[in-house]
Amino acid sequence: MTNRSRKRKFNSTVFIEENEENSVGNPRPKKRVTFSPTLTTTATYLLESEEESDESDDYDWHTSWVNNLRKSLGFDEEYNEDDDPDYVDSDGGEDLEEDGSDLDPIHDIETLTNTALNSGVRVEEIPGGLTEVKENEKDENEGINGMDDVETEDGGTNGGLTKEDKRIKDGNEHEGMVNKSLSSIHKPPTNEEIQGLRETTDLFKSNIFKLQIDELLSEISIDFTKTSKLENTLNKLKQIFENMNDKLDLTVENAKSILFKKHDIVIPFPDPQPPDDIQYKFGFKRPTTFYLVGSYPLRSVIRGRYGFNVDVVVVMPQSIFQEKDYMNNRYFYKRAYYLAVLAAVLQDKSSGLDTEVKFDTLDGDRRRPIIRLKFTDGPNGDKKLSNEYSSYQLIKGTMDFLANHDFIKSPLFMNESEISEEGEFSKKLFTENFDVVFVDNSGTLNLFSEMSRTALEHLQFEARLAMKFFNESVEDRFEALFLKKVDDMKLRYDNVAKLAQLPETYSEYTNSVKLDYPDKFVYFARTIPHLLKRGLTDRVDLIAINYDKLPSWSTSESPRTYTSTKTKLYFGFVFNPEQSNRSVDYGPSPEDEKAAKEFQKLWGKKAEVRRFKDGRILECVVWEYKRIETRSLIVNKIVLYLLSLHFGIKDGKEGIRYFAGQLNKFVIPSPAVPKHIFDLDIVVKGFQPVMTAYYELTKQLLSLEDIPLRISSVKATSPELRYASVFVPQPHQQQKKPSRLRQYFLSRQNVQMSLQYIEPIEIQIQFESSTRWPNDLVAVQKMKLAFYINISEQLKAKLPDIKVSIVTNDHDVIISPKSYLDIFTASGFAFRCRIYYEREISMLKRVIEDKVSSPKKKEVFKNALEVDKRLFIDLPLHSSQIQTLCNKYPSLSLTIRLAKRWFMVHLLEAHVDEEFIEVLCAFVYLEPQPWSRPATGFVGFLRVLNIISTWDWKNEPMIVDLGENHRGDALSYNDETSSIIEEVREKFRRIRDNPMDERATLFITTTSGQIWGMEKPCKVVAQRILDLANAATACADNVMDKEIAEFKSLFITPMNDYDVLIFLDPTNCPRYYQNVSVEKRSLLKQMISKDWSKNRSHAEKNKWIGFDPVEWYMDELRGLYSNVALFFHDKYGGNIIGVVWKPVFFTPRPWKVNLGFSSMMVSSKNTKEKDEIPSDDNKDNQDSNLVILNSRAVALEMERLGQDLVTKIDIRK
Repeated sequence: MTNRSRKRKFNSTVFIEENEENSVGNPRPKKRVTFSPTLTTTATYLLESEEESDESDDYDWHTSWVNNLRKSLGFDEEYNEDDDPDYVDSDGGEDLEEDGSDLDPIHDIETLTNTALNSGVRVEEIPGGLTEVKENEKDENEGINGMDDVETEDGGTNGGLTKEDKRIKDGNEHEGMVNKSLSSIHKPPTNEEIQGLRETTDLFKSNIFKLQIDELLSEISIDFTKTSKLENTLNKLKQIFENMNDKLDLTVENAKSILFKKHDIVIPFPDPQPPDDIQYKFGFKRPTTFYLVGSYPLRSVIRGRYGFNVDVVVVMPQSIFQEKDYMNNRYFYKRAYYLAVLAAVLQDKSSGLDTEVKFDTLDGDRRRPIIRLKFTDGPNGDKKLSNEYSSYQLIKGTMDFLANHDFIKSPLFMNESEISEEGEFSKKLFTENFDVVFVDNSGTLNLFSEMSRTALEHLQFEARLAMKFFNESVEDRFEALFLKKVDDMKLRYDNVAKLAQLPETYSEYTNSVKLDYPDKFVYFARTIPHLLKRGLTDRVDLIAINYDKLPSWSTSESPRTYTSTKTKLYFGFVFNPEQSNRSVDYGPSPEDEKAAKEFQKLWGKKAEVRRFKDGRILECVVWEYKRIETRSLIVNKIVLYLLSLHFGIKDGKEGIRYFAGQLNKFVIPSPAVPKHIFDLDIVVKGFQPVMTAYYELTKQLLSLEDIPLRISSVKATSPELRYASVFVPQPHQQQKKPSRLRQYFLSRQNVQMSLQYIEPIEIQIQFESSTRWPNDLVAVQKMKLAFYINISEQLKAKLPDIKVSIVTNDHDVIISPKSYLDIFTASGFAFRCRIYYEREISMLKRVIEDKVSSPKKKEVFKNALEVDKRLFIDLPLHSSQIQTLCNKYPSLSLTIRLAKRWFMVHLLEAHVDEEFIEVLCAFVYLEPQPWSRPATGFVGFLRVLNIISTWDWKNEPMIVDLGENHRGDALSYNDETSSIIEEVREKFRRIRDNPMDERATLFITTTSGQIWGMEKPCKVVAQRILDLANAATACADNVMDKEIAEFKSLFITPMNDYDVLIFLDPTNCPRYYQNVSVEKRSLLKQMISKDWSKNRSHAEKNKWIGFDPVEWYMDELRGLYSNVALFFHDKYGGNIIGVVWKPVFFTPRPWKVNLGFSSMMVSSKNTKEKDEIPSDDNKDNQDSNLVILNSRAVALEMERLGQDLVTKIDIRK
């Protein structure tokens, strides 16, 4: 049998398959038909065998999928029916001409919808991403298991049961629902269920992933049995077009006038508008044909956020066109007029459509307006899965193809064998005229005609990201792949720029370009990324262009343009973190004159010739930065420079606004701060000076010999040594006594020199193992003190320039966290050293587990154990992990610093641990889904706010793999880590299952078992954190989109919710220079006293490390009043303390001795609900014995304790 091509023709009830040699045939049941999504009425399709091949264990489904895709795209030979053993030759039906001219797609509604609505055709997914259509007909042997329905005595049917079967069935009915239930439980699985189980095992990543996909499909699929309203509307639409009358030819002036006056319709002519004196006229004749196209007739449509679309094509008759209509936009003008006449008919009340009629654009192209009809329908359901491949495999294969195929070097032609090398629709013409080529089966339509290379790069970037999530071995990324919203620009890109208006001149926008791109906005958006890509090279992985689609408009309004709607153009940049911060761009050698001229043309005066250390002489561009925070702004500088050089676009609201470095100023003290307090020039090197000082001190400590035990290790535990302190550590140099001129200058500036805060940088010392340590905890603390003294003497003798002091408790204690050795190095950094003895923890546990120990003693030792573990176990491990991550992901440091600043400015100092914030920030980098990993602190910080406000804290613990234990080829965590994770999850479940347990409101744990957020924040404070994060996110949107706020609003906390505000004197706050809103007047306010020189000398001599009277005051307030109030303060220079009373202390209760708080008498008549009043035996004196918190008295006590530190107090409640 010869090789023959197939064509399809749509009938009102079934598919009729026709053959060129035999035009008469019958429907062939259960044969899959694959066809290409062309816009023609005739399509070539391929028949496929239904035989399923057995797959071995090492079957490469991906290779098979790609082969099937290539086959479906036309890369194989034409189908030969002789090779199909299941082929049944068909006959019947009418002959079909090659051009399909005898088809009448408006014959009836079934043909109108390509038989998809009423014919019973079922559409399924198949390999290759195309569509398979399967007839939903009965098997030749109808009934259950091949048994026909059998006629019953009353003339009916019993569904295929014999009389004997029916008798047995009726005889068992008395056993009731129990037996029925049991039979349903124990009945064998159906073939469909068995197939489903096999698919789950063989075709899906996991059971959960399959369930998630099934649930997703059920949410987005359409139930085509519930589309009667839509069918009626389509039927009416068909009738309207069939009954339309031809119109007289009109001049452009008459056409506009009649449509506007009679129908209130403005013809959506594209720019430039047609002149009134044009010679040709506009005619209208009834549409030739009417098609349903797109995904709806193929039944592959899904419901989106705003419903779904049904695409309709109306074909204009050839008779209304003239030979030269391709010139001067004549075709587009006639098209717009034709569309306006259609709109006039559709919005006429007599049409009976009762829908909203608006104009819109196709793909944002003003030359191609469309009509949008809006109505409501609610279909749902209908799951469609392929028999050969699971939906999981299909989507993964599709993403892999999109991610890796080179569309530029290898353009796609679905029927490549039919594409000529020369001619009207040749490969050459397609590749020369389109950025991206994907030609359909007809060989005439480029499906990617509107896609720019920038859009292709964006699509492939997202596909590669999706494949990364698909290939993760430990976690299922279903939510990141299918559920999370990813189009939030401030979270999606590392940097975002917003262009307010286009440049006035654009040399590339020539008259010939205008023919294809009549709107300059669209052409600029399409071409500007090429210039930026040339300048940024490999600094970025993606340059994305975003702008809002032109909204639809009323038919009575003039067509909208991007200029009239003031559409903003957004640039999104995803950085390559390994290259984005380099300071030099290398160009060609000056000897290559052509390349050198191109380089100089690109960079202008910025280009220069330099000799490099390796001897090369090259054209280059050098980008300078002053501080570590500004190094990440090099891409910012390049973009602004190129746009200014080539288009005259300036930085600002009227030009371009680049969002990148606006947050950096919040981790740098104000320029108003005097240099002797904080020198901005010193911190240019970032954390390098303090790390160098730490390594130098570590080297000196390890080299000490004249001590009883050698020091085996020195570990960092301070944020400054893991790149996580809000401010870059400032060295404090020894200062000489100022000259008389300097003294006079300082006195004129009113500088209080003694108030300079010195941050202690904490480290941990551990000695080599020895049995000479005592077995008593108190004695161990004494031994530590002896070692502090010994080390102090050794360091003084070895390094005379350093200053050493020992701080210790005055009484015997079992642990001594407040005992330490302070070392002030010659480099200007102060290190606080603590000794770690590994047996301390086991000694504490022994007392806790001892049955003889009293409950009170056990409680004391439990608290001591928690402190000891945190200081000597958790913090060193945490510091090491965060330091490693900051080195690996450089922008993580700035993210942590910004997040800490945000928490502190909202007065949450005592309510969250610094480590809690650091782990939270690390989670954003280790689990960046659904986006790529942040490469700037700007987007990193905004994502932290997002994760705070969106995470399901109530039901899901946040587990952070700081050690990156499951990265690489590991299929799962190791047994130890898995056990820790399961233990942590169980602990979380126990807490959540206990309604009385209000701990761990924000629960964060690491895979090493460290839990942060167990005891704090409390429930009230946690809710405030969530509210603040939500408000900050909304504020960021306002800044970047609407420009109605400033980023500083994120770092200003509302004070309305506090019951008491305590105002501090800034001149007595050593850290006031760190305040986010520091005032220079406050810094220079206090006059230096007459004995200034004496006081200053005393302060310089003693160097009070860590001295902060505000911190001491806060400790005293919490120690005295934490039972009745919550205190809020910003330790980074905050000069306001917020106080919130605990509501329970305003519930009247009987007075008694040792009540625990300052009280005042209150009558029960003044309470709102008497049920809240506790019972009392003496009912007669109940009113007079009830008391509540005397909040005013307590607030005044707080003011008295502050003495000169407190300037005033505002009692609000």
